[in-house]
Amino acid sequence: MKLEFRGWKSRGLRSPDMEIDLCPDGRTAPRVTLIQMPNGTGKTTTKTCMQAALTGEAMQWSEEQVAALASSTGGLQSGEFELRLGFDDRPLTFTMNFDFLTNTVSYGTTFNRGRNDKYAPPPALRRFLNPHFTRLLVFDGELPGALLDSTKTDAQEAMDAFFQLYLLDDLSAAVGDMWHEATKNVTAKQQKGEARRRNEVVQISNKLEGLQRVEQKIHKRLVVLDASLASIREEIGARLDLTEQLRGDKEELVGELGQADLRLERAQQSLLAGIREPALLNSTFLLELVELRDNLERLKLPETTSRQFFEELAEEDVCICDREMTPAARSAVEARAETFLAHDVVGKLNVLKHAVKVIVEREVDSTLEGRAQEVRETIHARDGLKSAQEALIATLAAQGDVRLGELQAEQIKQKKEQMGLAVTRDELVRKPTTEERERARKGQLGDHDCIALCELSLKRAKHNLAEISDTLRLKHQTETLQAILARAKELARERLTEHVIEEMNTNLDVLLAGHNIRVAGVGSSLLLDQQAGASLGQTLALGYSFLTTLFGRGQHEFPFIVDAPVTALDTRVSREVGRLIPKVCHQFVAFILDRERPGFVDSLAHSSNNDIQYLTAFEDSPRNKELIDLLPEAGVVRTRNGIVVAGLDYFNKVDFHEDNSSNSI
Repeated sequence: MKLEFRGWKSRGLRSPDMEIDLCPDGRTAPRVTLIQMPNGTGKTTTKTCMQAALTGEAMQWSEEQVAALASSTGGLQSGEFELRLGFDDRPLTFTMNFDFLTNTVSYGTTFNRGRNDKYAPPPALRRFLNPHFTRLLVFDGELPGALLDSTKTDAQEAMDAFFQLYLLDDLSAAVGDMWHEATKNVTAKQQKGEARRRNEVVQISNKLEGLQRVEQKIHKRLVVLDASLASIREEIGARLDLTEQLRGDKEELVGELGQADLRLERAQQSLLAGIREPALLNSTFLLELVELRDNLERLKLPETTSRQFFEELAEEDVCICDREMTPAARSAVEARAETFLAHDVVGKLNVLKHAVKVIVEREVDSTLEGRAQEVRETIHARDGLKSAQEALIATLAAQGDVRLGELQAEQIKQKKEQMGLAVTRDELVRKPTTEERERARKGQLGDHDCIALCELSLKRAKHNLAEISDTLRLKHQTETLQAILARAKELARERLTEHVIEEMNTNLDVLLAGHNIRVAGVGSSLLLDQQAGASLGQTLALGYSFLTTLFGRGQHEFPFIVDAPVTALDTRVSREVGRLIPKVCHQFVAFILDRERPGFVDSLAHSSNNDIQYLTAFEDSPRNKELIDLLPEAGVVRTRNGIVVAGLDYFNKVDFHEDNSSNSI
């Protein structure tokens, strides 16, 4: 069996509207596809929908869970997520239709050419599509640590699926069905006793089935709660980060406001200084001063031949002040020629002429009107900063009091529900005590909610029914065959586990050279040799070692989808992971961050013989203006609020900043 991811598209959801095509040639997907996306672009929403499309679990989501996936821009009453697959080279599509008026999700399935308006995967594929298994196909950020936590994943269940050990369980169930069919119409010697014992079998069987359904329901609800709590933790973290960012913006505004006040003070001082200059205050003063300077220039004043000037002036018909030169005026000029234009007066006249020249040549923006305009503009800028500061303070108050409190209250509520369900499930799946087992064999048990005890009671009731209906021999044969099948599964698990552990440790010798990390066993989780836990980088390497070992040995071919595949690994280990993955899985898709490129991308390309596709995706918004301005002419797909760019050149240039507000290439 072969499963292949061919692409997906989303509309009207919390993530930007996007369509990702993993089959650029229209036929087959490349061995490796790298999708470079910044944080905050909806990767969590995409992974959640991807897993829900595979498992059909969205039909059990609460209204709050559905509403949480609605577009943050608002105004949309519906949304859609479509996942395109290839199953044994035949097209398979799961569609999720979101109704945000009722906060419900409906499914559609298209296989080959058949369309079904519900969740209807092919029977051969359905057994793999459970939440535990799909979380191993679609890595989320918690999976590396979860592989060492038996409450979150089931490593043994993954092995059973990859190596088809479930077939032995199916065969055992078929044998049990044959026994039931053979005994239901048997006539006993004591008809009354046979009917009573048959009723007892039916009653215990019904109770056992009811307990198993409850356990399965609790299990599914715990999976949903795990995902919901992860989403809440992510949003709480994002809001706390936003609050810290807003506080930083507030401090920055306080600094800018101080600078604006300083600029205003300087502009006002400059204006006051200009008011003190008459030539700038009124144009009449300036015109009179210019005329005085021109007359001095025309008469060549001041000069060292001052007396000669006044003698010549006395001969003029009109004085330099434009009055008639009367005989009395001439006498006065000639008499006082010696006292005018002494050397100190000459210096002052020269200073006056120079000052008038400077005023005339002064640029427009430094006149009194220009200074007044500067004061007005500075006041406007300062008032704008004050308004921005008040708005930011209001936003900070809203962020800290309303939504964050709601999220924390919902987190406490869901954790309480999670703990209660875990207690109930522990009772359902616990191991009976020796005393309880003995009482079950004797039929002396009272009311209980333990599946194992119910199975013991059913075994006793079936034995009693077999005795009275003369089918004890058939019962023994059935139980013997079922025991053989159970032992065969147990032996197969043991031997396969030995091979898996051996190959995992061989891989770890390369991936974690020098760390001395060894796997001792595989149960509900990975068991380490002589240590209880490992670092994030080590657990990520363990996860890759485990999954790639399964992909390399299993009879089925599955895709491998990973978010931030090597963010916790150093460059050397990243390079080794890049060399390993294409060798053991037929398709690898990764949501990658720009800082993960060194070492990892080159080794992936080399190991896959360059059968690799490079995509870059981000939100179509003003904060990504620099990226949008430099988009290439070809290979760009734009939607209502999303952009996808194909090509290695753009992929290698992208540099998403930490705050995702000023991306550049």
